[in-house]
Amino acid sequence: FVEQGILFPGTDSRTYKALEFSYPKDKKWTDFYVSEIEYNSADNSITLANGNNEAYIYDSFYILPSIGITSSKVEWDNSNGIEISVSDTGEDDSYILCSNGHTLPKWTIGPNALPESSTVYVKIKISSVDGNLIKPKLKNLKFTFYITVN
Repeated sequence: FVEQGILFPGTDSRTYKALEFSYPKDKKWTDFYVSEIEYNSADNSITLANGNNEAYIYDSFYILPSIGITSSKVEWDNSNGIEISVSDTGEDDSYILCSNGHTLPKWTIGPNALPESSTVYVKIKISSVDGNLIKPKLKNLKFTFYITVN
């Protein structure tokens, strides 16, 4: 398959999943206390609370140093009304919008794709033109990091 211009064969036995961090598996949606968001226990998802047209969740997770990450991917289950951005500093103006199913921006593909130790700061934006009628729903958000063994 092609990932931003670099070919990674689907049968490449040298590329392995090194790390995966996902919501709600590794961090539960109920851990976030944001008044503009409501949690749905029936399907383990989050959506806009009534009367809200926009909400943000900020979080971060740490990637272990020196495991030799060579590629990454971010994916979520619903693109309508959901935006995922990442940052390497967590500063307001440093977040870059992600594309569902693609490499994390700011982290390159290839040897030393990530710094020796790295914190990934995540911003989740849920928005709607009318939060009472149209409620975007997010069930799963997954970050996967790969290594290539020579």
